[in-house]
Amino acid sequence: MARGFVEITNSGLTEIADYLDKLADDYNEVLYQSVEAMQDVVVDRIKANWVAMVGGDAGGFVYNSIGKSTIYSREKEFSIAGTMGVYKLDTISASFGKTDKDFNAAQIAYWVEYGTSRLKSGARKPRKGEISDEDLISVAAKPFISNAYNTTINEQNDAFSIKFNELMDRVK
Repeated sequence: MARGFVEITNSGLTEIADYLDKLADDYNEVLYQSVEAMQDVVVDRIKANWVAMVGGDAGGFVYNSIGKSTIYSREKEFSIAGTMGVYKLDTISASFGKTDKDFNAAQIAYWVEYGTSRLKSGARKPRKGEISDEDLISVAAKPFISNAYNTTINEQNDAFSIKFNELMDRVK
């Protein structure tokens, strides 16, 4: 059996209490920034997938609408809520000369992610009733967003850990 020597030095409860006070003051911000680091991994992969899987342009309308949103939970003290994906952003739409009549980036991304179909005639599909496959043009799904999330789980966890440890090391 291997043995090791452990030495414990008690420097007093006041130092521990001071550290815990600092930790409590900074903990929410540490979590917030760590979650953002996770999200950055996914956003970067979504952008890469948009170009590689879909054939979109880097710097194009949908590409520039890819982002994240992070907020503190209103219900739970140490919870952070965040989303990543393609957003309908008015500033991006305006910079590309889009109006409310044009499809927004989120709609386009949804159709690419899940696929879509339309009538060959160009007419609107009726809300009720069945349409034969011969009358439809179907576009296959290219799940570039879900792929980005699912294939980067380890990188997300690593990014969280690295950022969390980096920020916790500053709390001394």
